[in-house]
Amino acid sequence: MRRARYSIALPGFGRRRDALTTLANRYGSDKGDKVHGRHCYAEIYDRFFHSKRLEPIAFLEIGLLHPFDTDGPATRAPSLQMWREYFPRAKLFGFDINDFSMVTLPNCTIFRGDMGSREDLRGMARSVAMPFDIIVEDGSHASQHQQIALATLFPFVAAGGLYIIEDLHWQPAGIEKVAVPKTRSLCRDFRSSGTFRSPVITDGESAYLAENIESIDLFDSMDRYHSNFPQCLRATMRRFRRPAALSVSFNGSSVRADGSRS
Repeated sequence: MRRARYSIALPGFGRRRDALTTLANRYGSDKGDKVHGRHCYAEIYDRFFHSKRLEPIAFLEIGLLHPFDTDGPATRAPSLQMWREYFPRAKLFGFDINDFSMVTLPNCTIFRGDMGSREDLRGMARSVAMPFDIIVEDGSHASQHQQIALATLFPFVAAGGLYIIEDLHWQPAGIEKVAVPKTRSLCRDFRSSGTFRSPVITDGESAYLAENIESIDLFDSMDRYHSNFPQCLRATMRRFRRPAALSVSFNGSSVRADGSRS
């Protein structure tokens, strides 16, 4: 197995935590290095996102439920609280199959829907009516859901934007479809072949991804609850920067960035 391009580790003695990891730990998100699985994703996110902290970006996170909150409507969304403080000027959006109607945050809208449903995903994206600068997908972790969400939402990513898939190392056995290739394998294959091939991605969607993905990076992380997976991979996909103006439609068609590669 080829190792991921980047790796991260817990802070050692005397090493100062980055701003996002500090917020993750404060609000109880497992993207930090203290809580639950302590994936340590925040350290790399801070490297990618630090320059955008004060920009009025559109940010979407899929999958909001804290691992310990399983009964009834959710009363907290730790990662959204983290993002809210980290990006004070951002328009923040969340998407989850669970009920988050009791959770309110400033300048934040939470949609309820199924990430395995193209209809739900498109409905959410069209309601937002602006391209997303960053999408972080931390939903069911089932390969088919990861790939449906990527194929459906990537046209709604702004030129030069980022689409991130977390937890490529683990898929839930109860809902994982054996016939669907692992998303981490698709990402690796794309880096060598330039194509996405999956039974849940249409030919048109595959062609769109091939034309519009600029790069894919894979990252190691920490995960104390899945010690059999030393590579707890996360994929970051960057969309091509397009020189032409972004065209945003409000009549139900997708948000696309047109123009040739620079």
